[in-house]
Amino acid sequence: MSDDLTGSSLSHLECSRTGTTYDADVVQGVSEVGAPLLARYDLERVRDSVSPGDIAGREQTLWRYRELLPVRETANVVTLGEGMTPLLPLPAYGAAVGVPGLLMKDEGGCRRGRSRPGARPSVSPGPPRSPTGWSS
Repeated sequence: MSDDLTGSSLSHLECSRTGTTYDADVVQGVSEVGAPLLARYDLERVRDSVSPGDIAGREQTLWRYRELLPVRETANVVTLGEGMTPLLPLPAYGAAVGVPGLLMKDEGGCRRGRSRPGARPSVSPGPPRSPTGWSS
């Protein structure tokens, strides 16, 4: 990977309503029908060029996943010092409310000012759903 390129595998933008594709290297707003555009990636390229070990060995920031972020040039990378906020399993509470695999985002040690009196934890019902059920 060149020092001036991020290695992004961004391939195109896609209309969330119609599936029409748009050039990812042209500044876009919404699609012709006014729907949001979704970033699409060449996942086979990522699979063939990056291993889980490669990602695990990188600095613990959002940019460790650079192949799956829509920024092609390093000069355009913007960061707020994002880190790896831990997700904590809440099995008992999840079972009580009928949400198996419930996770809570722990921002208790956050140094960016988000931890403040009255702040609410971020809660997730677990891994994202795939069309055929829970992802593995």
